[in-house]
Amino acid sequence: MKIPKGFFYSEDHIAVKKTKGERVRLYLTDYIFSISDEIEEIAFDVDQGSEVSAGDVLGLIKMPDYEFEIISPVSGTVTKVNSELTESPDVLYGDGLYKDGWLIEIETSDNLESQLMTSEQYKEFLETLEEK
Repeated sequence: MKIPKGFFYSEDHIAVKKTKGERVRLYLTDYIFSISDEIEEIAFDVDQGSEVSAGDVLGLIKMPDYEFEIISPVSGTVTKVNSELTESPDVLYGDGLYKDGWLIEIETSDNLESQLMTSEQYKEFLETLEEK
Protein backbone atom coordinates (compact mmCIF):
# COMPACT_ATOMS: atom_id res chain seq x y z
CA MET A 1 0.00 0.00 0.00
CA LYS A 2 1.40 3.40 -0.98
CA ILE A 3 1.62 6.02 1.77
CA PRO A 4 3.56 8.92 0.23
CA LYS A 5 5.38 11.47 2.36
CA GLY A 6 4.40 15.13 2.00
CA PHE A 7 0.75 14.42 2.81
CA PHE A 8 -1.20 14.45 6.04
CA TYR A 9 -3.71 11.67 6.72
CA SER A 10 -7.04 11.30 8.49
CA GLU A 11 -8.51 8.25 10.21
CA ASP A 12 -11.19 8.39 7.49
CA HIS A 13 -8.53 7.53 4.87
CA ILE A 14 -8.27 10.96 3.30
CA ALA A 15 -4.85 12.31 2.35
CA VAL A 16 -4.35 16.08 2.56
CA LYS A 17 -1.70 18.00 0.66
CA LYS A 18 -0.95 21.69 0.95
CA THR A 19 -1.04 23.45 -2.42
CA LYS A 20 -0.63 27.22 -2.20
CA GLY A 21 -1.33 29.65 0.60
CA GLU A 22 -4.03 28.26 2.84
CA ARG A 23 -5.34 25.80 0.23
CA VAL A 24 -5.21 22.04 0.55
CA ARG A 25 -6.31 19.24 -1.74
CA LEU A 26 -8.03 16.12 -0.48
CA TYR A 27 -7.22 12.70 -1.93
CA LEU A 28 -8.39 9.18 -1.22
CA THR A 29 -5.69 6.99 0.24
CA ASP A 30 -4.60 3.71 -1.27
CA TYR A 31 -6.54 2.04 1.57
CA ILE A 32 -9.69 2.38 -0.55
CA PHE A 33 -8.37 -0.31 -2.87
CA SER A 34 -7.97 -2.74 0.03
CA ILE A 35 -11.77 -2.58 0.34
CA SER A 36 -12.46 -3.02 -3.36
CA ASP A 37 -10.41 -2.83 -6.52
CA GLU A 38 -13.25 -1.25 -8.48
CA ILE A 39 -14.80 2.20 -8.15
CA GLU A 40 -18.15 2.41 -9.90
CA GLU A 41 -19.13 5.99 -9.15
CA ILE A 42 -18.07 9.14 -7.33
CA ALA A 43 -20.64 11.72 -6.26
CA PHE A 44 -19.89 15.00 -4.50
CA ASP A 45 -22.31 16.69 -2.07
CA VAL A 46 -20.52 20.07 -2.14
CA ASP A 47 -19.85 22.75 -4.74
CA GLN A 48 -17.35 25.55 -5.12
CA GLY A 49 -18.06 28.10 -2.39
CA SER A 50 -19.54 25.59 0.07
CA GLU A 51 -18.52 26.03 3.70
CA VAL A 52 -17.49 22.73 5.30
CA SER A 53 -16.48 21.61 8.76
CA ALA A 54 -14.14 18.81 9.72
CA GLY A 55 -16.28 15.68 9.91
CA ASP A 56 -18.75 16.74 7.20
CA VAL A 57 -19.60 14.24 4.47
CA LEU A 58 -18.39 15.70 1.16
CA GLY A 59 -19.48 12.90 -1.11
CA LEU A 60 -19.70 9.18 -1.72
CA ILE A 61 -17.59 6.56 -3.47
CA LYS A 62 -19.67 3.63 -4.74
CA MET A 63 -18.05 0.22 -5.16
CA PRO A 64 -19.64 -3.12 -6.05
CA ASP A 65 -20.22 -4.20 -2.43
CA TYR A 66 -19.45 -1.07 -0.43
CA GLU A 67 -20.11 2.65 -0.19
CA PHE A 68 -17.35 4.86 1.19
CA GLU A 69 -18.17 8.33 2.55
CA ILE A 70 -15.70 11.12 1.80
CA ILE A 71 -15.29 12.79 5.20
CA SER A 72 -13.65 16.22 5.36
CA PRO A 73 -10.63 16.26 7.66
CA VAL A 74 -10.54 20.08 7.67
CA SER A 75 -12.88 23.06 7.93
CA GLY A 76 -13.02 25.86 5.39
CA THR A 77 -14.37 26.94 2.02
CA VAL A 78 -14.44 24.66 -1.01
CA THR A 79 -12.48 26.37 -3.78
CA LYS A 80 -12.59 23.56 -6.37
CA VAL A 81 -14.27 20.20 -6.94
CA ASN A 82 -12.61 17.71 -9.29
CA SER A 83 -15.78 17.02 -11.28
CA GLU A 84 -13.77 15.04 -13.85
CA LEU A 85 -13.78 12.17 -11.36
CA THR A 86 -17.57 11.89 -11.55
CA GLU A 87 -17.30 11.18 -15.27
CA SER A 88 -14.11 9.11 -15.18
CA PRO A 89 -12.94 7.74 -11.82
CA ASP A 90 -10.26 5.74 -13.70
CA VAL A 91 -7.69 8.45 -12.89
CA LEU A 92 -7.67 7.11 -9.32
CA TYR A 93 -6.03 3.87 -10.38
CA GLY A 94 -2.27 3.49 -10.25
CA ASP A 95 -0.06 6.56 -9.98
CA GLY A 96 -2.96 8.98 -10.57
CA LEU A 97 -4.36 8.46 -7.08
CA TYR A 98 -1.96 10.91 -5.40
CA LYS A 99 -1.51 13.17 -8.46
CA ASP A 100 -4.49 13.99 -10.69
CA GLY A 101 -6.87 12.06 -8.43
CA TRP A 102 -7.50 14.88 -5.98
CA LEU A 103 -11.12 15.16 -4.91
CA ILE A 104 -11.73 18.62 -3.48
CA GLU A 105 -9.66 21.73 -2.79
CA ILE A 106 -10.41 23.66 0.40
CA GLU A 107 -9.14 26.96 1.74
CA THR A 108 -8.51 26.35 5.43
CA SER A 109 -6.74 27.89 8.37
CA ASP A 110 -6.72 24.57 10.26
CA ASN A 111 -3.44 23.38 11.74
CA LEU A 112 -2.80 20.21 9.74
CA GLU A 113 0.16 19.18 11.85
CA SER A 114 -1.90 18.99 15.03
CA GLN A 115 -5.11 17.59 13.51
CA LEU A 116 -3.85 14.92 11.13
CA MET A 117 -1.29 12.12 10.94
CA THR A 118 2.05 12.07 9.17
CA SER A 119 2.75 9.24 6.72
CA GLU A 120 4.55 7.31 9.47
CA GLN A 121 1.68 7.78 11.93
CA TYR A 122 -0.86 6.74 9.28
CA LYS A 123 1.13 3.57 8.56
CA GLU A 124 1.04 2.72 12.28
CA PHE A 125 -2.71 3.47 12.33
CA LEU A 126 -3.31 1.03 9.44
CA GLU A 127 -1.34 -1.65 11.29
CA THR A 128 -3.73 -1.31 14.25
CA LEU A 129 -6.68 -1.82 11.86
CA GLU A 130 -5.12 -5.01 10.52
CA GLU A 131 -4.81 -6.37 14.06
CA LYS A 132 -8.55 -6.04 14.70
